[in-house]
Amino acid sequence: MRIKQSLPRMSATLLVGALLIILFNVSTMMSSALSDKSAPKAVKGELDLSEVDLSSINSIPLAGNWEFYWQNLLTPAEVAEAGLEPSFIIAPKAWIRSPDNGEGVASQGFATYHLNVRTDKKYANLSLKIPTIGTAYRLFVDDKLMSEGGRVGETPETSEPGYNSNIVLFQPNSESFSVTVQVSNYDYYASGMWRYLRIGEPQNIQQEQYQLILRAAFLLAIFLTVALFNLIQFTLRPVDPLPIIIAITCLMLGLREIGTSQVLAISGLADWSFYTSARISFLTFYATTPLLLAYFHMTFPKDYKKSVMALIYVVCIAASFLVLLSPPAVFSQSLPYFQGFSIIIMPYVFWGLIQAVRHHRNGARLLMLGTVFLFALVLNDILFHLDLIDTTLMVSFGLVAFVLCQNYLTYIRFIEAGVQNELLSETLEQRNLELQNFSHSLEEKVSQRTDELAKVNEKLELLAHQDMLTGLPNRRGMMEFIEESIVQFKLNNTPFCLLIVDFDKFKHLNDTLGHEFGDQVLSEGATLMRQVLREQDKVARWGGEEFLILLPATPIEGGQLLGKKINDKLRVTLSKSIGNKVSVTVGVAEFTEGDTLNSCFKRADEALYEGKNTGRDKVVLAKSPTSKDQREAIE
Repeated sequence: MRIKQSLPRMSATLLVGALLIILFNVSTMMSSALSDKSAPKAVKGELDLSEVDLSSINSIPLAGNWEFYWQNLLTPAEVAEAGLEPSFIIAPKAWIRSPDNGEGVASQGFATYHLNVRTDKKYANLSLKIPTIGTAYRLFVDDKLMSEGGRVGETPETSEPGYNSNIVLFQPNSESFSVTVQVSNYDYYASGMWRYLRIGEPQNIQQEQYQLILRAAFLLAIFLTVALFNLIQFTLRPVDPLPIIIAITCLMLGLREIGTSQVLAISGLADWSFYTSARISFLTFYATTPLLLAYFHMTFPKDYKKSVMALIYVVCIAASFLVLLSPPAVFSQSLPYFQGFSIIIMPYVFWGLIQAVRHHRNGARLLMLGTVFLFALVLNDILFHLDLIDTTLMVSFGLVAFVLCQNYLTYIRFIEAGVQNELLSETLEQRNLELQNFSHSLEEKVSQRTDELAKVNEKLELLAHQDMLTGLPNRRGMMEFIEESIVQFKLNNTPFCLLIVDFDKFKHLNDTLGHEFGDQVLSEGATLMRQVLREQDKVARWGGEEFLILLPATPIEGGQLLGKKINDKLRVTLSKSIGNKVSVTVGVAEFTEGDTLNSCFKRADEALYEGKNTGRDKVVLAKSPTSKDQREAIE
């Protein structure tokens, strides 16, 4: 009997600890949201991050005033050249709630966002975390298309919505770059960038993504565990409908967490369409509301009026059928009204709880505690959706606090009735053990999926640095070796050369002999170049029929010698192997004092084109930056 008397006290301690953990997570998320407010903000389309070291902090939101071109889908080049006078819009925010030169714009249409970003230095790599954008987008960094969701169009027929969040990796050309986002929407009540785009170093962005996956997995595990626990209770005592109500509620909450966190898409398990995601998001909100209210009503039937509750049920059921039977462009219009309706009914639910506490109903105080958590965070999310406050979405934690309090109340009732239900107690103990095993199994599966995601990311990173045809590094893969040679030059004055190798009349070979022949020339040519080069030398496919060779710790004379060997090797060996004349022209440049990568590459390129214009099949040395007339051609 003493053990049974001590159990409620121990469980109460655990409940308080769980609620404190939830409160800590909420405080952490609020703190993160507040820290975003202290981050630099864009002013008239210019975001200055020169005082921010992205290497030492987490991601930064691209917030503030973006350039905004209503009813224009502009590329970055067109933004610079079109000469249009931009409006300015606060991001993130639906553009229907933002002024366009003092006037609101329609919720449906298309527009272009543009932002110029300046950092404290040129980073080797940066990442952009792209949230869901309403409802189709294309995102450019400088002039390069980095990501798209759905299909952007100027009409409903040419536009297709898509809930496609993403993380993109890019290499800034300098400490300044631009971000351009084309957006179109004809399928939702709110348009534009709803959430922050975030920028940071790749490892920090990936760390935030892993935290999102773990948080979603944690919430899912709780919802599923509570749902199964209540389903078991219902099977043991079907006359009590409260457990099945909570079980269905938790299953819907788990489904909502899957949809809002997009954990399935992030983990590569599934990718729901826009229409499916929208319906799940709305239906789980509209249908969960009457289920929770029914729980209060059935727990304390004397403290709520049947007529008022019936009216609330009718409104919620009608809203749910609207979601099921109409397209998103229609049912999404109801969200602000339903949110306002939810704010109105919350005081009535509280009033019923207060009455239950006054009448000393069993468990009323405990449910009041969980309801305070739930309604506070529901109110936060509604006001956040309406752009009345600038925090973040946290209702899932309020729901977890509520179901924990509800399950603790059930547990207390079970302990109090333990003497009369000893057999039921033993059965539930066994079922609890099964649920614990299920929870551990779920955690292991989430960990396994996280490891698989990391391996996929590693494979994608390798593919992003390698040319598939030749097996050589591509431009991105070559850049790290060149940058290392530049560092050695600046520290130790160690010379190095760049050689640009271009196959002569390659288009003619492709056109006359076919693309398979051209691919064979490139593939075998790459193999021969690696045979000629030294172990420390690097060769990459730079683009098309053009290759770039890096010769570390090599002056111009060594570059000339190796260029001649490559020229001879390819002309003799490759021509014989292919059965057709093949030759290359080589431009050679040595990196010298005052050079940049671009200037050195340009000199090698100019030497290459001089060789092309003077007969091909030769090695040409680039002009020295200090001696413009000095050039040597090796036939």
